[in-house]
Amino acid sequence: MVYKGIVKGRTIELSEELPFPEGAQVKVSVSPVRAREAETALKFAGMLKDMTDQENALFEEALKKGLLLQER
Repeated sequence: MVYKGIVKGRTIELSEELPFPEGAQVKVSVSPVRAREAETALKFAGMLKDMTDQENALFEEALKKGLLLQER
């Protein structure tokens, strides 16, 4: 099973409900989404809404080149 979510500190908020009862123990494996999926997630979360046209153009160029978003 693969579920997508957003990291919030030590918590991952999933985009849909899990098919397990409350309190069930689960094994979790995580990996970052690809750049294009990250772009969609960030835009959905509203994190890119304040970018200037120039910043947006640079961001789109980076995505086309396959660069990943990284924290500084």
